[in-house]
Amino acid sequence: GTTAPMVRSPRGVPQEGLDVSLVLAGAQFPSDLLLHLAETIGNPLELLVSKAHLSKAFCRAACDAQGLLKHAELRKWKQTVDDAVVAAVVSKCTQLTRLDLAWCSRITDDAVVAVASQCPQLSSLNLLGCSKITDAAVVALTAGCPQLTSLNLHGCDKITDAAVVALASGCTQLTYLDLCWCSKVTDAAVVAVASSCAQLSSLNLLRCGQITDAAVEAVASGCPQLAFLNLAGCDNITDAAVVALAVGCRQLASLGLYGCDNISDAAMVAAKVECKQLKSLCFSTVAEKRAARQLARDRKLIRIIQAPGVLVDVGDLDAQYNL
Repeated sequence: GTTAPMVRSPRGVPQEGLDVSLVLAGAQFPSDLLLHLAETIGNPLELLVSKAHLSKAFCRAACDAQGLLKHAELRKWKQTVDDAVVAAVVSKCTQLTRLDLAWCSRITDDAVVAVASQCPQLSSLNLLGCSKITDAAVVALTAGCPQLTSLNLHGCDKITDAAVVALASGCTQLTYLDLCWCSKVTDAAVVAVASSCAQLSSLNLLRCGQITDAAVEAVASGCPQLAFLNLAGCDNITDAAVVALAVGCRQLASLGLYGCDNISDAAMVAAKVECKQLKSLCFSTVAEKRAARQLARDRKLIRIIQAPGVLVDVGDLDAQYNL
């Protein structure tokens, strides 16, 4: 019989040499082998798209292999990805479990509705910076993607309580939720998440200015596995919220309170005493020098960001919020 072409490992081969080294032109590669090669090289979708022109056989194999893809990251093409592109991708890649659409600012609810209708196994969706997204997109996800565990809505400022309440009801396995800059979100949404999503470990509420102690207290009582919480810019938060976290969230490793000017130094020290896993603490102008220095002496704290003029430790605010 005909000997199949030898396929050498692409490791270390320059991108421009892949055509030759993989002997792709005219080759009849099975879809599973093509997928393996794609994942070994890096971005599967990029390989499939860039090599499909080599032959009709490869093009057919590439199309077949798309249906096997589990992960897709489209942020590399953020300037050109629109609703039609997303719809085309998910119509072929129906087994996706993770989809990254960060900064694809041209997409609208239609793209997310397509994802929800075609990808029932989806567990992670990143919509960071997709500012055209509204409640309709999130509601579609709750109906079509019940296995969702991670959702990034950072900067989706049209999202309201209605979407988050629906999300909490339909996607109870959530472990990661980013609502940063979703300024329309209120206590009602956070309480719904806390009541339904007991496995939540990361919650970003940066600049959700309508949040009060009631929301944080609900999180503290309903989400015992919480490890990361960012409340920066939530200026209605008081000591009561921090005390509740200290009691209910003993796994807390990172707490952002920058701009929460109603928090006292005593509350922050109490949080550190009770939350043994705390490694990162961000606070601002209310901290007294004595309290800040007391926290700084704890070598377990990797990063502390504190009041101006109080030298404690060097922290990177951007890194603190970049999750």
